[in-house]
Amino acid sequence: MASAFGADWQTRHVATRVVEMETTPSTQLEARRMIELGDADGVLVIAHRQTAGRGRLGREWVSPDGGNLYLSFILRPRRPVSEWHQFTMMAALALAEAMEATAAVVVQLKWPNDLMIDRAKVAGILAEVADAYVIVGVGVNVNADLPAELAEAVSLKQAAHRPVNTRELLRRFVIQFDGYYDSSLRGATFEQAWAARLYTLGKAVRARVGEREIVGIAETVDATGALWIRTAEGTRISCPAGEVTLRW
Repeated sequence: MASAFGADWQTRHVATRVVEMETTPSTQLEARRMIELGDADGVLVIAHRQTAGRGRLGREWVSPDGGNLYLSFILRPRRPVSEWHQFTMMAALALAEAMEATAAVVVQLKWPNDLMIDRAKVAGILAEVADAYVIVGVGVNVNADLPAELAEAVSLKQAAHRPVNTRELLRRFVIQFDGYYDSSLRGATFEQAWAARLYTLGKAVRARVGEREIVGIAETVDATGALWIRTAEGTRISCPAGEVTLRW
């Protein structure tokens, strides 16, 4: 199939091979299937449409037709598992920079994995571990008309007040992500740059960790990506990204 996204290129690390699909239940599920079939390191899976997209904590990711981006990177990192959270940071930074360069918008991050424009969600990242691999799934609202019930979401087209070149956005994103990956192999970390884009910090939040609710000020993030909240009593509590739901 000819590439509708212009993905007729390769990168050194994160897109050594590009697999483009018309429709799939989920690029994350397709990535898992490819891992089961054999060595899939560096494969990038792109779909024009998802019928069962998933977000964080098992939530549905609505995947309308219309020039959006649904993709999953399959990576077999040459670094300790304890550092794999850095891939979410790298992907978020690379995508934010690509959106700003392509659509002339200002993008901020909402801890732990959402990209926002004026506090409306424009993209989300879902990193999952599968055997020796990490799958970095990305969904971006680019040019599709969003359902009315998604009042807290926005597309790049809406934010920029014009259609956005999806091919150019994808190219910029993947090349930037690849560059960050290369830097990570030489020891670079990304928590400081990631934290600098987090508008969550300094805000009053409610975090649920299991059955426990924590109310306080989102103060900082650490090298593991955990959010530190200071309660009214002055206690600092660490909230791991994989276990927390935030409420403003």
